Amino acid sequence: MRHYIKLIILFICFISFDASAQRKSVGEWVQGFIIDNNQDTIHGILEVEEYELSEIRVKFKKKYGREFSKKKTYKPDDILGYSMKVRVNNNSDVIQEEWINYTKRKVMEAPRPFAGKTVFLQQRELGVINLYVYYIRLNSSANIVHYFILESANSKELIKVTEKNFDEVVKKYLKGCSQLRNRVGRADYSYLNLDRIIYFYNRCSIADVPSQIDK
Repeated sequence: MRHYIKLIILFICFISFDASAQRKSVGEWVQGFIIDNNQDTIHGILEVEEYELSEIRVKFKKKYGREFSKKKTYKPDDILGYSMKVRVNNNSDVIQEEWINYTKRKVMEAPRPFAGKTVFLQQRELGVINLYVYYIRLNSSANIVHYFILESANSKELIKVTEKNFDEVVKKYLKGCSQLRNRVGRADYSYLNLDRIIYFYNRCSIADVPSQIDK
């Protein structure tokens, strides 16, 4: 019976994670802001685009009172990052919104052909270890794929995390957190729930976490 319940949990998690590749509200203009290279915050509205496009550019209109400027496209070389407020599907009739934050980083592979490797990464968790989700499309006809990226808040080292190396990464970098020792490996603490794992890791006491990712 317990095995059956685990299978159900895994199936639900897989649907939730995979469905996230189909972004809602594409084409809509939503509330948000950009952070320029001087670390100034500029408010306005941003166009929602597909995930891999959001990693290489952002279309922005600056707010002037009740009016907005003409559309301008920013790339990672132009700004430090941006945030936007988007509608989320919570399986109810109540419309909910959440802030999606992107920050500039240099990654291992471009999100699409002919794009650069300096991109906007979507944040999932921040703390001792930062967690990002990264979307790539290998060619125009290929389906979008995604994986996680871990970042040490101290060294800024980036580590790609896939289903194949998940166990290895967790054992090597997250073993210092006693709260996770009996959780990782359970159906609800698997690769598909890496954001939950990092959430708990970042809330371990400083004495309990010896910053394994920096070693």
